Amino acid sequence: MCIRGILAFAIASTPFLPISVRGQGDTLAIEIASARAMLTHQRAKGALGLAPEMAGALQAPGVASHLRDPARTAQLARAIGAVIRPYSEVTTCGSGKRCPLQGVAAHLALSAPSIANDTATVTSTITQNSGFTRQPREYETILLTLVRRSSGWAVVKEVQLGIS
Repeated sequence: MCIRGILAFAIASTPFLPISVRGQGDTLAIEIASARAMLTHQRAKGALGLAPEMAGALQAPGVASHLRDPARTAQLARAIGAVIRPYSEVTTCGSGKRCPLQGVAAHLALSAPSIANDTATVTSTITQNSGFTRQPREYETILLTLVRRSSGWAVVKEVQLGIS
């Protein structure tokens, strides 16, 4: 058995390791930590939608390039109390028209994580109902930097990339 296989077996069979390390994998743990950080930016109260689509690493979430693994999407949605909804399903009023999100109060989209050693970055956009007729939806896009700690992945820096 190679070193990587031995390490994977040791991590998977060690019960005292945090859940973010044991059994879920770095990608899911990073996505959960990122999504939870973005929930602090949610002002619209009500249901949260989670996009199953995701942009490539270091790309804006509005440019979806592929679907996240369905099982991982379901785990992420459960972890943050969201329903899985493509952005196209919650914005049904047509191109160029101004309308609130349909069926959810806010919608979250994440890029694929970019992971280098014990540091990861994720670009995330939260779109939410504003409560105003003139601009019924608003968005905020943030670049999140996470580091691996003994307790799991944690967001250590947020850079606002765009806001309406």
